[in-house]
Amino acid sequence: MPQIQNLVENLLISLIDRHEDENRINQLLMGLLFLYLQKHTDLLKETAPVGYRDNLVMAALRYIDQHYPTASLTELAEQLHQPLPVLSKMIKQKTGANFKELLRRKRLQVAQTLLSDTSLPVSDIVTAVGYENNSYFYRCFREKNGISPGEYREAFRGSIK
Repeated sequence: MPQIQNLVENLLISLIDRHEDENRINQLLMGLLFLYLQKHTDLLKETAPVGYRDNLVMAALRYIDQHYPTASLTELAEQLHQPLPVLSKMIKQKTGANFKELLRRKRLQVAQTLLSDTSLPVSDIVTAVGYENNSYFYRCFREKNGISPGEYREAFRGSIK
């Protein structure tokens, strides 16, 4: 995918050419790269030999991608016929993040898209992406983006394709 290739190229350039804010740039590039990869898990080709654990983690990422508003690790473990602690540990080992963090990233990614591409009220977006508590959503959003959802909407309206 051209977007992923571009992000990898920019990451390599950032690592080679030292910038004043190189750590922040690298963090943002890695975050974007992760989001693109997570968003397009259906396009990834599984090459042999792919281990059983890899397949389970890919299934978990697909589950998050498709069921982010209502996703739960317990439900996923039942669907995959895996003990919850074992599945949780596998996800953390293979992705570097736990289920809750992956789910939070997906929800915030969708919220960002809805904020920039729609005029839905923030409270409707909060509910649509699966949060039950508005203040918790605002705290997570501000922590990730450094600005409130309203400020994000004003800054990025129409910029996400």
